[in-house]
Order: sequence, then structure tokens, then C-alpha cells
Amino acid sequence: MHNNNVGKKDFHLLISLMVFLIAIAPLYFQANLGGRGLELTFNLAIWPVAVLIICCALFLVTIRREARLPRYATLFVAVPVVIILSSFITGMSQPSEFFFREVYVICGLFFLFALFQFKLSQRQLEWVLLAVALSSLPHGVIGALQIHAPIEQLGWFTSRTRELPHGVFQQINVQVSFLATAIAILFYLLSRPIANRLHWAVSALVVFLVGINTHVLVYSGSRVGLLSLVLSLLLLMTIRYKQLSKNKLKVLLVIVAMMSGAFFGKDGKVSSFEKTMNLTQGVSREARINMYRIALELVVQKPVQGHGVGNFLRVWNLQTGDYFTRNPDATLPPYTEHPHNELVFWVIEGGIIIISGILAALVAVILGLIRCGPKRAAGYVAMLLPITIHAQLEQPFYISSLHWFLWLFLIFIVMRHQQIKHSLSLTIAGARLIQITSVTLLLGCWYFLYHSDKAQTDITNFIHQVPVDTPYLEVALNNYYFRPYAEELAMRSRLYSGFNSGNNALVQQYIDWGTQRISISPELKLFEDLITAYDYQKNQRAKCDIIDLGFSMYPFNMALVSLHAECKK
Repeated sequence: MHNNNVGKKDFHLLISLMVFLIAIAPLYFQANLGGRGLELTFNLAIWPVAVLIICCALFLVTIRREARLPRYATLFVAVPVVIILSSFITGMSQPSEFFFREVYVICGLFFLFALFQFKLSQRQLEWVLLAVALSSLPHGVIGALQIHAPIEQLGWFTSRTRELPHGVFQQINVQVSFLATAIAILFYLLSRPIANRLHWAVSALVVFLVGINTHVLVYSGSRVGLLSLVLSLLLLMTIRYKQLSKNKLKVLLVIVAMMSGAFFGKDGKVSSFEKTMNLTQGVSREARINMYRIALELVVQKPVQGHGVGNFLRVWNLQTGDYFTRNPDATLPPYTEHPHNELVFWVIEGGIIIISGILAALVAVILGLIRCGPKRAAGYVAMLLPITIHAQLEQPFYISSLHWFLWLFLIFIVMRHQQIKHSLSLTIAGARLIQITSVTLLLGCWYFLYHSDKAQTDITNFIHQVPVDTPYLEVALNNYYFRPYAEELAMRSRLYSGFNSGNNALVQQYIDWGTQRISISPELKLFEDLITAYDYQKNQRAKCDIIDLGFSMYPFNMALVSLHAECKK
């Protein structure tokens, strides 16, 4: 009886937290400039909930004097360990980049392990899974409103100019990979006993949700979303056909809802069927092949240790310039900050060292799937496919922290069948220390995210010149996450102030800063500003030197091509 009550409390707590994480927190919106990570305001609301889940789990550990971990926990721990090891070997040219990347991974690991501390039966777990899938409802509704509602601008309803549903994520493919995951989860649950226990109202909601999510997905024209959903459903219907056939009526209604949603979404601005023959939106097949060739060349250069965490942009641009010189007719994206494949990204920066850690975690998941049996494993793989495929074609984890935590939750579903209980000999003082530490970290994290929200608003106000009571960029310059970007904006402001006032000292300050900055992070905008600064000083030699460097990294940029030709005259 006691264990049953414990299970109910854990169930209610976890289901409430997961619904808040997926359905409510992402709805937070403030005007922003786009980008990724904390530059997108919905991520600022997701992280406090994720950290709260970790904190609750630590309290459960101290109260029960036991910790539950997956059987292959050490294989997961290998990931952050090898990242640290790689940084010691290759060094850190951008400490802040390394720090936040490592925090992202470590917090994800803590989140994964935290989920094991909630004692749930298989039936309760499936109810949590159902709640997670149903939590996609506001995201599907927002997508539909972005397609059909006559709203010019209302927070994330900024759609009428683009006419494509990007949801709260502000990116189409990220929106649809999330919706595809929800559909895959609901379809899997139709093959489980929980489908027979659903109230008719919940069943109706499932049908409606699948229909609206499919409508948004098809209308969007997202190739990665459609491809991943089709593969997930084919896997479920092939391997779990017998289980699905036990709920023929509900399965039929869901299929009809999907077909209806797809039919009414087929007249979108972009045809999903036509785009499915390519890989992902925004990068052509030829460009992607060239990107993989460049990536292979970089891997061959430093196969073991990689080029260093945070060094991707610099080494990629240098190699791209060299590749373009050898292949002048090659098609390449105008700007690349990620190779549109997460494994390729990590092998370039961390080589075999980091990849070995990632593969260790992958082995743990595969072993977990094997121990589940083929039919159950097929269901789990189907749920994981949309986000996993997306991560190998774009960068969803950098844009959306929600995808990161949802993906980890699904991995938890896989691994919970092989969890091991560890008894802990904690004194009362030790337990109190852990509890106080966890609350302190929670409050510290919340404060940092609150400050980051103010910093993000500070930068947005600066760009749009919105009148403020405090000096522009004061908050952002004092925020560790936004400081590099704020510093760049402040220096650029100083540069143009120098132009307008005729103060060459300010121009020289930017040149000194920009020259150092560009050696670490060679962004195209920095080249443009340095060229303008040298032109102002009438320093033709230095101007041509920076043009030559920029051309070597961006040889397909037409402005640099023209300037480089002038320097050669």
C-alpha cells in the first residue's frame, strides 16, 4: 500500500512537470532577433523546468536513500568526460563556447538520470507518455493559426509574411519534427493496452491532435518532418501490426484523421512530396555532398583529437576556401556554422576522442533496445526517429532545448527496463547538504536565466533602438552567455561612432579588437566591418590583406570576389 502511494505521488509529480515542460513553458515569448540557444526566448523558460525536475529527483534520492540508474550508466557518462578530455588536448580558443556546450551535455545527463528516480509502473509510464504526446496540442494549434488565422503579428503568430507554420520554435523543420514525434508516440500507444482504457473524450482528442499535427506538417513542406514520420509509421505498422490490429477502430480513425490533415495541407506554398526527394530544407543535395567532402578532409587532418571544441567556424571556413579553389564550380551554402549533421560536427571538433564517447552512449541505447525485445524496441525506435533523423540533417538541439529534453525522455523510456537500484548510506547531515546544494543550484540557475532574459531584451532593444532607462548593452555585457555578442555590437557601435565623429582612435580600437576576434571567430560581418574601417583610414595594404583573408574563407561571396579582384589589379 505504501509503495502504491509512493508510485501515485511520483506519477502525479512527473506528469505535471512534463506537461509544464512541453506544453506550457515553451509558450513564453519575448521579441528577439532569432538565432539559437538562449537567443530564443522559449528556451529561457524550458530550462528552469528541466532543472526543477533534476532538483526534485535529488530530493527523492535523499529521502529514500537510494538512487536508480540505467544498467549502462557509465557509457552515458563517457560523453561529457571525453569532451573535457578533448578540450585539455586541443585547448580552448573560446572558453564560453566550451563551457555552455559542456553544461548542455551534463545537464542533459542529469535530466536523464533524474527521470529514473520517479517510481512508475509500466501503466503509469504509458500515461505519462500519453500526456507528453497530448502536450503537443498547443504547438499544433499555433501552427494551424499561423497558416489560417488573419493575424499579422502577435508574438509567435508572426506568419502572414512567410505563410509557413514555424510554431513557437521560429523554425519550420524544428516545429514539424516535434509534431512528428508526438504523432509517432500516439500511434505507438495505440498498440499498447492503454488504448483500451482511454475515455472517449481522450480518444477524440487523440484523433483531433493527429489530424491537426499532420495538417501542419504537410502544409509546411518539411522534408525531414515528412520523411521521419513516414519511416516511424512504417516501422510501427510493420513490426507492431498484430498489436495495432487489436484496436482497429481507433487506428482507422487516426489514419483517416492523418489522411484528412494531409489532404487539406497539400495546397501549401511548398509541396512536401516534391521536396521529399531532397534531403532537408535550405541545403541542396549537391551542396550537402560538398559539405561532407569538406568535413572528410577536416577529419583526415586531425582524426584523433579533432580541431578543438568551438573551432568549427574557423577551420571550416579555411577548408571551404581551399576546397572551392580546387573545385570552383562547387555549390556550397553562403554561410555555415554547423555541417547539418551532429555526428559530423562533433567528429570535426573532437575527433575520435569525442566520437568514442558518443558511440559508447549509442551502444548503451542499442543494448537497451536489444533487451526490450524486437516488438517493443520497434515502438521505441519509431518514437526516437523524427528527432534523431533531424539531428543528422540539421541542428535541432541548438535551436530547441525542448527537443533535447524530449529526446532524452524517450531514451529514458528505452533504458528504464534495465535500471539498477543503488542503496545510499547518507547521514541526515549529508542528505540536508545535498538538498541545500540542489536548491541553491536551482535558484542560481533561475537567476542566471532571468538575467539572460534581460540581456536578450537588452540586445533586441539596442538593435531596434527602443528607448530604455539604462545604458544600452549594460545588462548583456554583464551576462556570460551574451557577452561575446554584446561586445561585438558595442565595438561595432564604437566603430560607426568613430566614422560619424571623425575620431580615428575609435576606429583603431575596433581594428585592434576585430583583428584579434576574427582569428578566433571569422564571421563574415567582422570582415565587412574591418574592410570598411581600413577603407576609412585609407590603408589600402591592410584593407587588401583582410580582403585576401576573407576571400580565402568565403570565396563564393560575390562582394569579396569583387573586392579581391580590385586588389589584384
